[in-house]
Amino acid sequence: MFLSNLYRKLYNIVRSMPNHPSRPILTFLKSNWFLVLFLGLFIILRIPSLFEPHWYGDEGIYASVAMAIEHGKKLYIDVFDNRLPFIYYLYTLADTGNRLLMIRIFSLVAGVVSLVGIYFLGKRLQLKNAGILVMLVATWFLGSPRFEGNIANTENFFLPLTIWALWFGLAAKRRDLFIAGLLFGTAFTIKFMPFFTLLALGIYILATQLYKQKEKVQYLFLLGVGFAIPIAVVFLFLYFNGDLQQAVQFGLLNNTSYVAEYSNEGIKAIWKVVGLGVSIVGILLFYRLKKFSSTSLFIFLLLFVSIAVIV
Repeated sequence: MFLSNLYRKLYNIVRSMPNHPSRPILTFLKSNWFLVLFLGLFIILRIPSLFEPHWYGDEGIYASVAMAIEHGKKLYIDVFDNRLPFIYYLYTLADTGNRLLMIRIFSLVAGVVSLVGIYFLGKRLQLKNAGILVMLVATWFLGSPRFEGNIANTENFFLPLTIWALWFGLAAKRRDLFIAGLLFGTAFTIKFMPFFTLLALGIYILATQLYKQKEKVQYLFLLGVGFAIPIAVVFLFLYFNGDLQQAVQFGLLNNTSYVAEYSNEGIKAIWKVVGLGVSIVGILLFYRLKKFSSTSLFIFLLLFVSIAVIV
């Protein structure tokens, strides 16, 4: 009660000063109060992870590879792992005396950026009350150790890039589509999964009746060019570093196939593709029959593509 009254008094004081620099900030906080609430909850959930000792294997592998790079070893030649290069160089940036603490701070910041992106993506999709439920679920998944949301793994770092890529991709502006492609391409250099989110967005642009045919071609072209640029930059870096072939083999091709030794991954992948294809055709058919809106089309495409990737 005391804090609520204090907030009102401070807000009224600032409101009476039209040129005060804090006024836009307070206006934003007042109109987006539940975003601030969920961000606070997320940070509270993540704080314990900043002081935990090392316990997750992937964090140790990334840190070990980063240390090897710092000591002059070549990635994929002198030191090996089945990930694309971004995550290892990110771990090298975290070498400030306490690498584990710093990389988890990076992960916390990435989580904040993800939640802010989910909030504004929900507003762009006009989810209204459903957006609050989405924010609650996202906060729990990204902040809780139950779902390993509090570790500094690749998913935590490509997620904010992917979410904001979707936000820009739905803007229906040429510049924003190019930015969306750049974000998707950068996310792809962390892990290949954002490619499938890009695929869902591309299908949506082709299928939706919101854009003219000429606009669709332009949007997809800009999206593709933006996507290719970060990948080309990384590949050029790897080429001049002398480890491009190994990077493609270990960081891209082996990124999923390494688990095939322990499961029928090839057969499972075929069924995934078939199931995803049938699902997309069904979704597009229902959309053409005007059974649901363009927003529902986008959500269903994103949902089915995501399920196909994670299952």
